[in-house]
Amino acid sequence: MFHVEHFEGWIELLNQGAAEFGLALREFTLSEFAVYLKELQFWNKKTNLTGAQDDKEIVVKHFIDSMAACRALIPVQNPRLLDIGSGAGFPGLVLKLAIPSLHVTLLEPSQKRVAFLRHLIGKLHLKNIDVVAERMDTFAIQEYAQERFGWATVRALNVSSLLGPIRSVLSENGKLILYRTRPIDRRSLSEIVINKLEVYQQLEYSLPGNFGSRVLTVIQKSNGVDQAVDQANIRTVTEDLV
Repeated sequence: MFHVEHFEGWIELLNQGAAEFGLALREFTLSEFAVYLKELQFWNKKTNLTGAQDDKEIVVKHFIDSMAACRALIPVQNPRLLDIGSGAGFPGLVLKLAIPSLHVTLLEPSQKRVAFLRHLIGKLHLKNIDVVAERMDTFAIQEYAQERFGWATVRALNVSSLLGPIRSVLSENGKLILYRTRPIDRRSLSEIVINKLEVYQQLEYSLPGNFGSRVLTVIQKSNGVDQAVDQANIRTVTEDLV
């Protein structure tokens, strides 16, 4: 295991960011993140996994930002989480490290990213996490995926065309967490309602180090009852990371 002290000073920053989302990271978990950072930097030299190159930028924009969903996640309801378009593991792999009880499926069509994810999962000896090299529209029509997941996450991906397939893989009262740069607009809200989903909650937060503000939009699988498209009814909570 890569030693925490080799994490070049960003352990404290990661700890502080995690604490703002209600997480107390164990020393072993911090060591896992240190390995994650080291492997990501190494693989980035030969294949473009992420545009962020600086350690601090990776820790804040990817590790800490990914952890934001922990404020919404209640794994005990259904610990199965589908991360759609995982890329280099953000947020799905980060959430697995932060909440080990999650059963995570990382959905990623890019073979080079799939290779990295499988390598890292093996290196960290993680259980109850798998990688599926498929697109969402193909994955969602398979029988074993139907209504299987209590949670789904989407980050840095246009979700408009995927709302129907996502609804089909969510269990009853299942929730989709969208990582966004701004609160949901009226057009997006209409698309959500059309797909028999409803906005459950929005959580606003700011990243440390002047890396900007973000919003988690939590969408719940609805019972199909017609809904009014009314943004005023959406509950929004603001979180500030210091």
